[in-house]
Amino acid sequence: MRIVALVLAVIVLQASPAAGAELPVGDFSEVAIVPAEGTLLEHEGRVYNGTLRVGLAPDGLVLVEDVGLDGYLSGIKEVPLNWHSEALAAQAVAARTYLAWTLDQGRSENAVRYGYDICATTACQVYAGVGVVLGPDGDRWLSAIEETSNEILTYEGAAAKTMYHSTSGGRTEPVEDIFGGNPVPYLAGADSAGESSPYVDWSFEIPVEVFVTALRAAIEQSGGDFSASMAGKLKMVFQFLKILKKLKN
Repeated sequence: MRIVALVLAVIVLQASPAAGAELPVGDFSEVAIVPAEGTLLEHEGRVYNGTLRVGLAPDGLVLVEDVGLDGYLSGIKEVPLNWHSEALAAQAVAARTYLAWTLDQGRSENAVRYGYDICATTACQVYAGVGVVLGPDGDRWLSAIEETSNEILTYEGAAAKTMYHSTSGGRTEPVEDIFGGNPVPYLAGADSAGESSPYVDWSFEIPVEVFVTALRAAIEQSGGDFSASMAGKLKMVFQFLKILKKLKN
């Protein structure tokens, strides 16, 4: 399995060739960095023990790690590892299932372009390398992975789309209203009270003229149909926030 760790990365390796060895000459589209046994590779504060491949893409360089299933799961960094053991077990099953669902879908357009199976960011699941289990309570996360070995959640004979998040703001929305497609029973809207996340309540200030400009642009791009479906209305809201972010920056 190949995990893209960073897009548009610039890596400079400084190493001397072995005595008498000749440096390879020619054109390369990918360079593989294979760690020796017992050796770890570090990049931007994250530690990896799989093979790192630096590939050439049309818009820059791509850093991808080759890693097995358990190695991938051990690097998932989505929840505090001091949580209750059953909560960690549930997270392990959710992460394993989400991976299975992702692989079942086939590679996305970006995955094909950059040569990976699943990304390492919040767009998929946050993967931070072997350093996760080498840190505090890493053994507890490894135990959760081992105790739930081969367990995934299924729906109608296939891996379920186990999407999860840190903060819902008190309630989730039906999957079809956010991502489109058909309703799914296990991804219906539900109350989510009692969240202690720092992102439950937040605020920021923007000039009135920036707000108005962004709102007008969002209405124009969405066709201005306020009688549209909930998915259509949410799409306009997301478009508004996207434009607002660009204007604010």
